[in-house]
Amino acid sequence: LNEDSESIIEAFYKAHRYRPERPEALYYLAEYYNQIRKFNLAYCCIKSRDFIPKSHDVLFNERWTENWGFLFQLSIACYHLGQYQESLNACDQLLTLEL
Repeated sequence: LNEDSESIIEAFYKAHRYRPERPEALYYLAEYYNQIRKFNLAYCCIKSRDFIPKSHDVLFNERWTENWGFLFQLSIACYHLGQYQESLNACDQLLTLEL
């Protein structure tokens, strides 16, 4: 949509503040940070998902973000941060998943 970076980031944070139990906004924020090469911020978003209470929503869930999406983004962020073992561990976990 050709929005500026600040508007995109603020929209994801706003979505997360509105529904903090939903992981999708954090996932897309981490993905965006990886795309703009802010790997440390992507890493922080990914790690913060551990503190999100589980959602009980049944509609419009993107379960793949929790099932494998965060691991994929983690592998990217860790690789670029030089945390190769953590990146490798994430890749190994991805390879063992049954989709």
